[in-house]
Amino acid sequence: MSKKQPIEWYRPTPLFLVLKTAAFSGSVMIGGMLTMALGLDMSGRFPEEWRATAVVTGISLVIIGVSYAAFRIWELLHSDHFVLELSNKGISIYEENEETFYPWQSLKKTTLEEKNVVLYINEERIPLAYQFLGISSVNLAERINEQQRKCLLGVHR
Repeated sequence: MSKKQPIEWYRPTPLFLVLKTAAFSGSVMIGGMLTMALGLDMSGRFPEEWRATAVVTGISLVIIGVSYAAFRIWELLHSDHFVLELSNKGISIYEENEETFYPWQSLKKTTLEEKNVVLYINEERIPLAYQFLGISSVNLAERINEQQRKCLLGVHR
């Protein structure tokens, strides 16, 4: 008996969280840059006694912005809160390090409802309320149906 081998897997797109992180860290870095520019301004528009403080504060804000962006994006790319795996034996759904496995024989149909893929497994309705990275919901539903057909016909062992 062959063991379960992954064919393909999908994870939700992190685009919204990456954009939110980029906007926040970019704002902090721009604020730091402007603060540092005030400190370096030698025209006399900024008080002389505060120039060194403004430069140090500006550099600190830029470093904080870069550090925040690097940490949040690293954390985001290393977190797998939800993974959909298509294997030769069935579909596995990983949520918060917990696997739920459904054999291909129990998958009755895969549909698309309101831009979300819905799996009907026996009498259970399982909506996948995510947009997946690199594939549209329409193509994902087609891929699931295609992989199910191939596995049940014995193409993938």
